[in-house]
Amino acid sequence: MLIYRFILLVAITLAITLPASAVVVFTEHFPTTSGNVSVHGWNASHSAANVDITNLPNVSGNDVFNRAGSISNSGAGSDPAQAGYLFAQSYARSDGQGTITTPATDYFLYTTSQVTTPISLLGHQSLTANWQQSSSNLNVGVRFAIQLDNGNWYVDSTPNINAVTGGATSFVGQSADLLTSSWYALNFETGVMNPDTTTTLTYNDLLLAGSEITGVGFYIEDLPAASATSNTAGTVQQGFTTMRVDQVIIDATAVPEPSRAILLGLGVLGVMMNRKRRINVNRA
Repeated sequence: MLIYRFILLVAITLAITLPASAVVVFTEHFPTTSGNVSVHGWNASHSAANVDITNLPNVSGNDVFNRAGSISNSGAGSDPAQAGYLFAQSYARSDGQGTITTPATDYFLYTTSQVTTPISLLGHQSLTANWQQSSSNLNVGVRFAIQLDNGNWYVDSTPNINAVTGGATSFVGQSADLLTSSWYALNFETGVMNPDTTTTLTYNDLLLAGSEITGVGFYIEDLPAASATSNTAGTVQQGFTTMRVDQVIIDATAVPEPSRAILLGLGVLGVMMNRKRRINVNRA
């Protein structure tokens, strides 16, 4: 009898304490190389007109400019300021031309091609995206974006907003729960780039559209205007507004393994059988 109860206790304990498996299903860092975002296999666009800025050259002269790129800082380590990052930037430069202003605009940084291993939307207890971001301005919203195997892009309906400003050393961790977040479809085609905020989509709506995540990105909302003023030729003034992102990681926790469910089932069955045995003994 004691042996029997001990076996039941072990089965139930294992079923309860057996941990669900957690794995990293996507990771992206941007070390080593400075240049356009394409050096890391990413694309970049800006404005509602979907202007491609993936491979724009460096600016010269007086410019009103929107650009994106990759910075690899010297040193090594896990800190984004050392390991490198992607950025979107509104840039203004004046050389004796008075005030030059680059208007506020949206930016979209996104993977060029399908991720190495598509990420299933099914079979997870949790699916969470984590990243680091840094902004030169307060209240700039960044929406995590995913592309499904139907080819369409979707952005988180809740932007992650920087509560502090800082340079390349002031990164803040952000996250998005991909299973519980609500989403907007991103209108993203030639000449058009804007989230459809009239319809909010749920996880179940995404499942009707596709079953795998094939791309990831960041939709940077309304990066403020940049301006520079110079009234004397030869005296160059520059202005910047910048959003930086780095260390993109998606973690997945799988649903309980069949072995765990079997152990729990055995424990419950054992309790029922033990109860039935007690009833029979009492009747005898």
